[in-house]
Order: sequence, then C-alpha cells, then structure tokens
Amino acid sequence: MEDGKMQLPFSSSVFFDTEVKELYLHIGMVQVSEREPSGSFELSMNGTFPLTVRYKNKDIVIEKARYHDGYLHLKVKKGAPHQDRLEGVYFFIKEYNDQISQNDQLMEKVNRLREELNITGFGTAITSESSSPYLDLYIPASKQDKYTISLQRVYDPIVINKDYPISLK
Repeated sequence: MEDGKMQLPFSSSVFFDTEVKELYLHIGMVQVSEREPSGSFELSMNGTFPLTVRYKNKDIVIEKARYHDGYLHLKVKKGAPHQDRLEGVYFFIKEYNDQISQNDQLMEKVNRLREELNITGFGTAITSESSSPYLDLYIPASKQDKYTISLQRVYDPIVINKDYPISLK
C-alpha cells in the first residue's frame, strides 16, 4: 500500500519474453521414502561385533548392542567425524511395532521411554555428542537373544544435480 493505493510489484521475467525458446529446470536433490521396508538383518545379542550391514549401497557398522528394559541400544560407527545422524534410514522391529500400534499401554510405555532417553524418536541413529565416534540408535523391543531388524528408507537424500530443458515452442 503506497499513497492509499495498492501496488502490485512486477519483475521482468523470461516467461514474458517471446524470443525465449527454452527454459531449464534444475533439480539439485530429492528425498526418497518408502512405504514398506526394503531390507533387514539378523542381530544376535551373543554375536560378534562390529557387525557390518549393507543397505542401499551404504555400509552401516554396528559396534555394540545392548538390551535395556523396553529397547535395544545400538552404537553405530560414524561415517565422518562431524556426522550427527545417519540420513535416510529408519530401523525397527516389525512385530514389536505391530504390538505397539495395537496396545495403548505399550504405546504409552514406549513414549515414556523416549522422553526418559531424551531422544526425538526411536529408529534413527543420531548423536548429541559431536566428539563421540558413534551414533546412538534406540529401537523399541522386547528381550530376546536374536532380533530381525527391518530397514526402511525415510527422507533419504539423493543428489541429482542436473538441468532439464523445457521447450517453450
């Protein structure tokens, strides 16, 4: 609003230039998520560590695994010293997640655990200590000797960095 009048700013654009024959769409990065898990691995609490898991052309190295009341705590080796999270991968135990979704008391217990651990969520490998060589991964679980852990792509960043021409004529 200027001098009691509404103004609509206009910027010159190639969209209005009749001489322009093509434009380019640049795609830098996309994030890919899956509806269903696309991988899994077996974790034995009595197994040897480190355990290397290959998923989507990435090696995930699990250095340690411990069970606590209601969850697994895995130590995942960082890929780089400054890494603060493992991008694009969600870890879970399908059978236990199904139980959680059908049992309100179990869901409340899991939510209390998350708050006690002071984590944003289960299933993602993160660290709050930048000096630590590990990422912490917490997965809701019941106590067992062996686990089948499912892996699912969630917001996995894929670098495209390409220009695509769009013909205007």
